[in-house]
Amino acid sequence: LYCCARPTVSLATTPATPISGTSYPELNATFSALVEDWQDNAGEAARTEIAYDLRIFSSAQYLAAGFDPDTSAPFWQAQGLTAPLDYTDGVTPSSDQVDEIPDAALPNDTYRAYARGRRYFTAAQWSPWTYLAFTVGVTPCPPPTLTATLDDAHQRITLTATPQSATGAADPLTRIERTEDGGATWEAVRGADPLAGAFGAAATVHDYEAARGVALSYRAATEATFNDVQLVSSYATAAVEGTLSRSGWNLKCPLDPALNALDVLIDKDPEWTQNEEATTFRPVGRKYPVVVSTSVGGADGALAATCHTEDEWTALEALRDYPGTLLLESPYGWARYIRIITRSWTETGAPGFARRRVACSFLEVGAP
Repeated sequence: LYCCARPTVSLATTPATPISGTSYPELNATFSALVEDWQDNAGEAARTEIAYDLRIFSSAQYLAAGFDPDTSAPFWQAQGLTAPLDYTDGVTPSSDQVDEIPDAALPNDTYRAYARGRRYFTAAQWSPWTYLAFTVGVTPCPPPTLTATLDDAHQRITLTATPQSATGAADPLTRIERTEDGGATWEAVRGADPLAGAFGAAATVHDYEAARGVALSYRAATEATFNDVQLVSSYATAAVEGTLSRSGWNLKCPLDPALNALDVLIDKDPEWTQNEEATTFRPVGRKYPVVVSTSVGGADGALAATCHTEDEWTALEALRDYPGTLLLESPYGWARYIRIITRSWTETGAPGFARRRVACSFLEVGAP
C-alpha cells in the first residue's frame, strides 16, 4: 500500500486582476506535490505528472442557488497533465506551472477560476478546489443590438444582430447564445459562433434547434480587434415573445435546414431501446450478482411515417436518404439527435395518388 498527499495548487492570471487590456486573459495554475527518490517515471505507479482540472465561472453562475464547482456548468473548462515533476530532496515539494488561455472571450464581469489536481496513478484522489476571483473590465465596442422573433410557421427563431462600432475597432465578430432554463446555462446558436459582419450592418440567422414549448432568451456580444488585441463587448439580451408550438413531429436537418420536414405524419410512434455497458459477476457465496457499469448509451429506436402527397414524399425521401445527423422533435416536448441506419418503404395506390410509408431505425447521437 502506497499513500501520498494530494497536490496543492495556486492560481494567478496574466495580466493580473483587474484585467483591462484583453478579453482573453491567461490562467496560471501552479501544482505542487512531493516526489520521492524511487519515483523515476519508469512505471505506472511511479508517474509524477499531475492531472488537472481548470474551470471558470461567471458571477451569474457562481452566485446562482445551488452552485457547486463539481456539477455546475462552467463558462470555460480545460483538463490535462502537467509535465513530470522532478525529484528534489524528498522533503521539498516539486512544482509545475500550467498556462491556459480560454478559447472563449470573457465579457466584462467578475469571475472565479477554480482548479484542482490529482496524482496521475490509480486511485489517486482529487485535491480540494482552489479558486481565484478576478475581474475583466476592458473598453470594447458597445454591445450589439439584438432581436429574437418567433417564427412558428417554420419552427424557428429569427435572430438579427447589428454590431456597434467604436474608435479604432475593426473586424467585428458577433456570437449569439441561447438559454432554455432562465439563464442557468447558455448554448451557442448554430451559424452564429461567430457571425462575421460589418459595423452597423444587420446580420440574420435562424435558430432551428431551439427547444419547443419553453421560454427562450438570447444574448449576443461583439468581439473586435483594437490594435491587434481582441476585446469583447458586454452582452445584449433579447427574450422571445411566446413559445414554439409542439403540436406535431418534426424531422430537421441541422446542417441543411432546407431539408426540414415539419409536422410529419408519424403513424407508428418511436419505440426505444437503451443499452448499458455493464459486466455481471457472480461471486461464490453471494446470493445476488455484482453489476459493474461504465455508461448508459443513447436511446435508439425506430419509427414509421406515412405520406399522402407528392410534396410530403419528396421532403421525407430526401431526409430518408440523408447520410448525416437529424433532429427529431416530438409533440411530447423532447428532442433527440439521431442517425438513420436502416430504411424501408412501400408505395401503394394509383400513380399521382400514391400512399407511401417509410420505416426507419436509428441511433441517438450527439449534435453535429
